[in-house]
Amino acid sequence: MRGVILIIFTILNAILGSAYCAKIVKTWSYKVDKNIITVDIKDDLIAFSTEDKVYLINKTKVVKELDYSDIRSIKFYKNGILIGDYDTLYFINYSGDAIWSRRIGDVVRDIDVSGNTIAVASNKKCFVLNDRGRITNVYDAESIVTGVSVHDGRIIYGDARGGLYIDNNPVLNLSRYISDVESYGDYVLVGFGALLRAIYGRGVLIWEVPMVGYIEDIDVYGKYILVVTEEQLALYKGKKRADSIDIKGASAGSIYGDKIVIAHGNTLRLYKIVEGPKIIIKSPKNGSKAQTIKIDVETDIPSRIDVFIDGKRFPLYLDILRYGEGLHEIEIVAVDKYGNKNKTKIYVYAVKEEKRTEYHEKRIKEPKENANKTIAEGEHEKSKFNKKFLFVVIVIFVALLIFFNVKNGRKRRSIRRYKFKRRRI
Repeated sequence: MRGVILIIFTILNAILGSAYCAKIVKTWSYKVDKNIITVDIKDDLIAFSTEDKVYLINKTKVVKELDYSDIRSIKFYKNGILIGDYDTLYFINYSGDAIWSRRIGDVVRDIDVSGNTIAVASNKKCFVLNDRGRITNVYDAESIVTGVSVHDGRIIYGDARGGLYIDNNPVLNLSRYISDVESYGDYVLVGFGALLRAIYGRGVLIWEVPMVGYIEDIDVYGKYILVVTEEQLALYKGKKRADSIDIKGASAGSIYGDKIVIAHGNTLRLYKIVEGPKIIIKSPKNGSKAQTIKIDVETDIPSRIDVFIDGKRFPLYLDILRYGEGLHEIEIVAVDKYGNKNKTKIYVYAVKEEKRTEYHEKRIKEPKENANKTIAEGEHEKSKFNKKFLFVVIVIFVALLIFFNVKNGRKRRSIRRYKFKRRRI
């Protein structure tokens, strides 16, 4: 029964895992003369545009300032940058030289890339291009295409009337303005109004979370979802909010690795994602059973560590058996200097030490005399046993003979007496 309980709790702990936490920390900001329209980040490079210029920043230093007007969308791609204006898509290198350009014929509202595929959102159309700028497909929509995403060879886009499309096929109509579309694993993230929805397949709603303010932009990197609204910047892992910062008037954002960049009026703001401490449990093992259980825990960054046994704070110098024999829940909580908190749980079974009598102690400490006997000694002992056994059998046999002889002798004497009496009569 104990084993079954331990297995159940071990499986639950593996499924639920550790609690997750992260913090958004501001690192620096940069101001320009005019409002920032769009922004993207890759490694230490940041590209952003105003109504008449495109800027390229390496870390905190402006390395290029290019004259391009009315740039609506910008995206890092391979070893260059894709920028889109009111009717043309340009691909330039980091020096600002044009590699190729492709006239779309309408406003470039959003750009997404994957492998050799480039997708461009425009008015009532979604254009698909290869890495050389050649148009390979043109998909239609009922209204202005507001967001586009490329995932596993599929082109996913949404329009201003709430239509969601996959490869030119309508899959859902939300009947509300879609502000942006992004891919997140097997899901499609759709921002409309103040709601963020995760949709699977042909319109199956997986989860939905409300936002503070209308959604302006969505970006995804790995496990993180960045949502920029008119009221705040929010960071999610799945549907769980990791952190948020109140910032009114932000218009666009991008995430890469542990960096977040935000366009806020005429100010570019850079943030860093600081994750909670990683908890390393050296002892005990989850699901273990022991008489003495020593708790040995550390973290990858300096943190305060608290341990709780069955919900009660546990001083590490005490023995877990103080809380009694049986199944115990051990919860480890670590908090770093930013207030990030991570926690994890394991389950162990504490058993009391068996009380031994003097006889048990003697048997444990003193080896048995015949433990190291050789085969010859064993055969000698066996021979001695056989002789003793044979002697006992002979004694018993002789005793039985004597017993029956005595008994038969008494019987014969009584018969002779009886015959003698009859003659006299």
